[in-house]
Amino acid sequence: MRHLGPTLAALLLAVSPLAAQTNPAPAPPKNDKVPLSDADLNDMLKAWERKLTGIDRLETKCSRVEIEALRGKKQEFAGKAVFLKPNMAKLILSNVERPQEDREYYISNGNHLYEFQFRNKVVRVHDLPKGGGVSDDTFLAFLFGMKAEDALKRYVLQAWSKPNQPFIYIRVSPKLPADKQEFTEAQLVFWSQKAGDFNPAWADWALLPARLWFKNPNDNTVTWTFSEPNLRVKLEKADFVEPSLKDLPKEWRIEKADAGPAADPRRPQSTYTIPNPDVPPTKVRQ
Repeated sequence: MRHLGPTLAALLLAVSPLAAQTNPAPAPPKNDKVPLSDADLNDMLKAWERKLTGIDRLETKCSRVEIEALRGKKQEFAGKAVFLKPNMAKLILSNVERPQEDREYYISNGNHLYEFQFRNKVVRVHDLPKGGGVSDDTFLAFLFGMKAEDALKRYVLQAWSKPNQPFIYIRVSPKLPADKQEFTEAQLVFWSQKAGDFNPAWADWALLPARLWFKNPNDNTVTWTFSEPNLRVKLEKADFVEPSLKDLPKEWRIEKADAGPAADPRRPQSTYTIPNPDVPPTKVRQ
């Protein structure tokens, strides 16, 4: 599996906000689909590119559900994500059933990613790629910078809407063998361009993602959902400073991570993921 790069800023560009209120996640698609034409899909993707460029900060609640296919084991994490352009971000999550035992905290200041391992009482420091970007050879690049025409060449995209719902559903299937090592199937759910017709409060969130679902080569799935965004949150660079020993409990330590793929909260795998020799893990659990 190709290294996706550990920057959290890229994740938060992908997890753009929903409406300015809590809304239920869209229901899985049923048979009452209204397919989008190729021309409509292409127009939507281009509009999406333009939409993302206007976001410079946000704070949003988020959740992640991991389901292991073999045993049906399910884990849910909930917390928040914070982003400040150009490349500063935080992700704070806790296991819903074991919030004190199983926590995740990542902070990026644009140059380094700091991974807090609560069980080991260690802050691991990962170097970020120059520029804090994400490699464009991964599916996630589609979420925050891949051109519409490139996405259409690289993936099989099927899009549809549903009557009386303000969402657009896109099924994504990889064409290239290398992409098939990243995921076997994915679904993106967006607020539709006509979201404001359903509720005027939703107009500003048209074309922004509401949910992201992945199935990995082991058939395990990961689902991200996002709610209660705040695009006017007061943020400064000082909110993303590197941790210092003087600010940590005395039993904690800070250490440099080994060279190689760092923990990547953008593509988490279940703790119980069945090993696949062709797909090394991309996430480190504390």
